[in-house]
Amino acid sequence: MNSHGSAALGRAKLSDVGQRARRRVAYRLLPFVFLLYIVNYIDRVNVSFANLRMSADLGLSDRVYGLGVGMFYITYVLFEIPGAVIVERWSARKWIARIMISWGIVTILTGFVHTATQFYAARFFLGAAESSFFPGMIVYLTHWFCARDRSRAIACLYAANPAAALIGSPLAGWLLGVHWQSLAGWRWLFILEGIPAVVVGAVTYFYMTDRPVQAHWLPDDERDWLVKELEGEVQAKKQDSKPYDFGSFWRRTNSKIDPCIFPGPHRSSWNHLLDTDLREAPFGIVHPDCDFAPTDTRSDGNRRYAHQRLALR
Repeated sequence: MNSHGSAALGRAKLSDVGQRARRRVAYRLLPFVFLLYIVNYIDRVNVSFANLRMSADLGLSDRVYGLGVGMFYITYVLFEIPGAVIVERWSARKWIARIMISWGIVTILTGFVHTATQFYAARFFLGAAESSFFPGMIVYLTHWFCARDRSRAIACLYAANPAAALIGSPLAGWLLGVHWQSLAGWRWLFILEGIPAVVVGAVTYFYMTDRPVQAHWLPDDERDWLVKELEGEVQAKKQDSKPYDFGSFWRRTNSKIDPCIFPGPHRSSWNHLLDTDLREAPFGIVHPDCDFAPTDTRSDGNRRYAHQRLALR
């Protein structure tokens, strides 16, 4: 049976109640999740745009800026897993609201830094405040979407990334040119882009629902169907789960080694690990290169302009 036939059969097996429940959950949650990630990504990369003016105004060297960017990822990575566990065992609604409000406040305060030490501290606490947002959102989606719909929900979350770039880049370019109340544009960039996180974080506390069993906005029959489906998947996973055997993993990976990458009798299995197992790794991988892209672009443009002038002489 082809893929279209399998999809049609899967839809036929779903009851009308199931179809309505899936549609209602998607329409309520996915646009809001999309909005949250747009706000998150804009706040995460705004330092790269602010640096076009900030380092010159504060007298920060490239080394100081690079260290400040790195301070963010120390706490960001450190609290990723604990935060995701909190979402699973406590409350996604409260934890994500806390994340957004706290990172919004720290972002606003970053607009008032004057020294390298203050910049380091702001980045350090911003990483702690923002940490676990993305893995927490992934965990939250598993509370609402069955396995058949989970990849689509995560794809919707990821689609906010380019949308955020489309919105954030022109906005940052405009804010860098303003000079209100004797404050430079890069300061307003942090202040005005931090406020939406605080506002949306407060909305999150009242709008999001932790689990389907608490969803009063779902009709009883749809709520019961969704709870039963999700609980059935959890029970099936528990029955199929087996203790992890590292020995079998090692034998499996060593049996599929590309000698072109790791030649010799003592080659390891890292090529197979990179080829297969990392694709199954948890989401939340960060891209720190975005913190340097605008500066690199400006530097490359200046170098090209200088080369053109030298060529004309």
